[in-house]
Amino acid sequence: MSMISRYEVSSLKKGLQVLDLLKVHPILTITEISEELKLNKTTVFHLLYTLEEMEYVLKADKYYRLHPGMYAPQRKNAFQVDWSKMQVLYELGVKVARDLYIEMLEGTHVIVHQVYRAQTKEMMSQKVGSLCLRIRTLLERSFQPILNPLRS
Repeated sequence: MSMISRYEVSSLKKGLQVLDLLKVHPILTITEISEELKLNKTTVFHLLYTLEEMEYVLKADKYYRLHPGMYAPQRKNAFQVDWSKMQVLYELGVKVARDLYIEMLEGTHVIVHQVYRAQTKEMMSQKVGSLCLRIRTLLERSFQPILNPLRS
């Protein structure tokens, strides 16, 4: 590890070194990072915890890796749809007499928009939730036995 000049922020530098290391070695443990960067394990734990909270890294068991969207170009809000203007959704909502929702994938999250409210027969474009894709998949598997009979 190089010396820190008086103008550098040491914790920021260490965090960036962790990210650079994970670019070269995609899956590492705290011990491996600690040994490679010659940092205390507690320091590495705190750095990784912060990076995980900020969605720069992902943890699976005892292994850390870069978040898949970290170096991908930002596309947030690049594709906006006013769902309330889509006539076919209105017709579908009226026909099935149920609330309608659209799910859109944004990075690793599924964003849920309510587009039709059956009770008032009105179109809307309202974000109602966000689920991590991994959690959504687990929920779908859990509720599959309940949902399959309803879909028939």
